[in-house]
Amino acid sequence: MRITSASLFLAACFASIASIALAQSPIVTLSLNPDKIAVVRTAPGITTRIAFSEQIKEIICGDLYDNGTGKGSFVVQRSDKDVFLKPVATRGMSNLFVKTGEAGEHIYNFDLEIVAASAAYRIVYVAADANSVRQLKAAWETSQPLSKEQPEEILRNARIQADEILHKASRQAEEVACQAEVQAAEVLEQASQNEQKQMEQNFADAVLAGIGEVRTGHIYAISKNIGVSIGRRLLTFNGKSYMQFSIQNNGDADFAYAAVSVQVTSGVETKMIPVEVFQSKSERKVNKGEKLGGVVVFDPDLVGPKDTLSMSLRGEDDTELARVIVRK
Repeated sequence: MRITSASLFLAACFASIASIALAQSPIVTLSLNPDKIAVVRTAPGITTRIAFSEQIKEIICGDLYDNGTGKGSFVVQRSDKDVFLKPVATRGMSNLFVKTGEAGEHIYNFDLEIVAASAAYRIVYVAADANSVRQLKAAWETSQPLSKEQPEEILRNARIQADEILHKASRQAEEVACQAEVQAAEVLEQASQNEQKQMEQNFADAVLAGIGEVRTGHIYAISKNIGVSIGRRLLTFNGKSYMQFSIQNNGDADFAYAAVSVQVTSGVETKMIPVEVFQSKSERKVNKGEKLGGVVVFDPDLVGPKDTLSMSLRGEDDTELARVIVRK
């Protein structure tokens, strides 16, 4: 199962909630009317309780966590006259509206901020006036059974929600990874099939257009115990010429070269033409007693009917180590 770094961070936050929830927490009191907006500071792994003097009718959160899609920054619960907030993101902000009273006649406005645990609120007492706030706080503090049971209930609910969120995040991550692997395999298979079909089509086109063949003879040149030979046929199809070559090391030491080049000589002027070189091994080194094979590919239109065609092995400083004449 694959779990994202965000999910692991979330797990760590909820795993620490037991020690955080029961610790001594900052408590604030607010006298809030409909024309004011209060700031409530929250932190990952901490549940913040907002206590009201009336029954809660409705709550609206701007970035409420959706268990179906896994999106949203805040988990919000209500119980009787209390609202419980818990961010599931590590940073960000949102807002919250709470309607209280039998008909929802009172509305309270909040901005929610995600801060460090040391700066987060644990309990926020809210009422329409200062006297109501004091009464609310006193009623809560003298309600011993509720004060003992509530932290355990909050902790239990937080753990259940944490498990649900992590399970869903893990399942979604695994499904996305599986889908990506399947799609990648399908793309590679399709690309391979397309490439094979293209190669077959190119070969068929070349056969239909005709294959040009020039007999070169078995040309061989020796320079410093290095033998260079060219195949007996120079094949041309699909707009390219293909020339086979081999390099034989007859010396007592390994031999290295920098490049294989093809030259065209017209009159007294000699110039190199662009080539593609395919070899039986990638390194340009022939061990003693070893023979290396390859094919040189070039544009036949760059070679005139009266031009001399040759192939050379060149050293690191572009010096010519060996040359064979392919066609005069």
